[in-house]
Amino acid sequence: MVAILPLIFYLRYIPVALYRVFSPAGFDSWSENLNYVELAQTDLMPRLLTTRGFTVALKLPAILADAAITFGLALLLRTRMKPQAALAAAAGYGLNPGIVFDTAFWGQHDAIAAGLVCLSLLVILRRHLEIGWAAYALAGLTKPQAVAFAPLILMLGFVHFPLRRIMQAAAVAFSVVFLVFMPFIIHGTLVQPLAANRSSRATRTTSGG
Repeated sequence: MVAILPLIFYLRYIPVALYRVFSPAGFDSWSENLNYVELAQTDLMPRLLTTRGFTVALKLPAILADAAITFGLALLLRTRMKPQAALAAAAGYGLNPGIVFDTAFWGQHDAIAAGLVCLSLLVILRRHLEIGWAAYALAGLTKPQAVAFAPLILMLGFVHFPLRRIMQAAAVAFSVVFLVFMPFIIHGTLVQPLAANRSSRATRTTSGG
């Protein structure tokens, strides 16, 4: 299990809140006090089967991100190739079994980070460095793997923009990070998700999982 970074909590809030309105009993079935390692040995599957809407609510942001990436690819590529070829290329992403498994079945949110990285690169290439670095900051706040693109993002900035623009973009990116973390800092819950993930990894390592 990887650490869940702050942005995903914001993106999941609305669908989960709607699920809570329409199915309060289902929402209450997933108390934050549950021990999910122990639950896997008891009634995890029955809970999942009776609260499918909750599972869908958690997966929905990433599913929508995959749909947005697919649509964006179709729009971007149709200016560079025939519409049929652009549609086929976009479908190659959207219907890729690995993508479907990762997002719709496994419930990972890689698509959100990937979409934000793609958006960052696209707007930087269109001379909007501040927006691009802000989007990249959000990508990093979604999945830590986004850091792999940092050299490319930084290179595009330092090669194609003056120092003044770079400083502005850095200030915008740091402001985005601060605003995303601010509610967690105010309420004293900044380290809880990371601590929970470290505990889960330790449990799995001890149990041989």
